[in-house]
Amino acid sequence: MDWSHDSRHVLSASQDSRLLVWDSYTGNKIHAVELKCTWVMCCAYAPSGNFVASGGLDNVCSIYDLKDEEASIAGKATKILSGHDGYIGECVFLSDKQILTSSGRLKKNTFYAEKSKKSM
Repeated sequence: MDWSHDSRHVLSASQDSRLLVWDSYTGNKIHAVELKCTWVMCCAYAPSGNFVASGGLDNVCSIYDLKDEEASIAGKATKILSGHDGYIGECVFLSDKQILTSSGRLKKNTFYAEKSKKSM
């Protein structure tokens, strides 16, 4: 679970293959993102509120653009960040263009989402 920077929207992930964005004021679901992997371990909200990410037992971090509702509903990730030796245990956006991930093999990766360039 992760809160947006506006403190109104919350992102949740579960093992039903969905990332859900909720309006905490009304309790309404405002986005549902279909995932390829059902074993989600973490999720993150980008600072702008335009992107969300998830990571799990498939060893990748997937980024979704909430502005592209059609792609989100279909589960089409904007970026798929691979290169992990183990499951993704945590992901956090540093900015809309940079995300930090950690894997089950005690490694951390910083990805520059725009170029899919990785630094370790």
